[in-house]
Amino acid sequence: MSSPTPASQILNQQFSDLDAFVETLGEWSLRFRQLDRGPTSIHLLHAACGSILIGYGRFNRRYEQRTISP
Repeated sequence: MSSPTPASQILNQQFSDLDAFVETLGEWSLRFRQLDRGPTSIHLLHAACGSILIGYGRFNRRYEQRTISP
C-alpha cells in the first residue's frame, strides 16, 4: 500500500510593502533593514512539497537581512 502524496504549495507573488512580504512568510523569523532609499518591489516564488522547500526572492533595494527558518 502506498502512502499519500504530500500536499504541495506554490506561491508566486509581488509585494510593494516589506511588512506584507514578511507576514506572508509567517513561519519564518525575518528581520530586514533597508540600506538605500526608494519604493520597495519584491518578487517571491515559494514552492513546498512535503519536507522540501524551495524559495526565491528578488528585491529591488539593498537590505540587511537576519533570518531564522521555521
